[in-house]
Amino acid sequence: MAIPPRISIITVSYNSVATIEETILSVVEQDYPTIEYIIIDGGSTDGTLDIIKKYESHLSYWQSSPDQNMYDAINKGLGKVSGQLWMSLNSDDYLASSQVVSIVATYYKRYGSTYGAYYGNIIKKKGNIFRPVRLFTANYSVLLASEHCSFMPQPSTFLLKEVSDKVGMFDINYRYASDYDYFLRVAYNYKIKHIPTNFTIFRDHEGSITNRLATKMNEERLQIIQKYRKEKPVLFSFLFKYCSWAYYLLINRRFPIARLLKLKKSH
Repeated sequence: MAIPPRISIITVSYNSVATIEETILSVVEQDYPTIEYIIIDGGSTDGTLDIIKKYESHLSYWQSSPDQNMYDAINKGLGKVSGQLWMSLNSDDYLASSQVVSIVATYYKRYGSTYGAYYGNIIKKKGNIFRPVRLFTANYSVLLASEHCSFMPQPSTFLLKEVSDKVGMFDINYRYASDYDYFLRVAYNYKIKHIPTNFTIFRDHEGSITNRLATKMNEERLQIIQKYRKEKPVLFSFLFKYCSWAYYLLINRRFPIARLLKLKKSH
């Protein structure tokens, strides 16, 4: 009987006492037998460590020490990964069902290294409201031209370890948008595969980096876009941008004309 591939999950945390238990439970309750679960904590002082210790028997590795930023912590976790695939699950997000890892493993067994990354849909949770976000298979041209990481969300993406060994670690000089830079590197070198299943519940709240540091994130994102446009340009960039966002809005039943006009004007 074939041994199922080991799949590694990294959770980075810092003062996440309000959310991390739900995150941990969503991993612990997966129906998949060979999960390597790694937690990298940034030196929490709010009770987060008590929760981590509560589930210590389910962890392959954990540590708590100061880091430079979230991506530095992910890099520390990546250095401990021994699975064929890995993903980073934020401490304020959680897996959408107990079958997520099994589904990824099924696709990996079918396609193997044909794809460098597999990613699923997300569900945005704001208060008690859940909004599913449907995605589609993208590529480097779409990711760069769209000017966002929205089509390949970091919390719902599983990457091959061999891919990460080639493209390297996250660039910690980007403090807020390094995942966009990283996934552009991956998509430039490898095909990526969308799996039409809900993978992750993404908490949309005022304290999240996405909302709290939106201005700084956008500044970094624009720096990343300019770098890749210069080094690895995309022909017919506007066409990729317009069509990909139009399709995204259509499949999610959101088709605001003003948004499309804004995209066209910004070209």
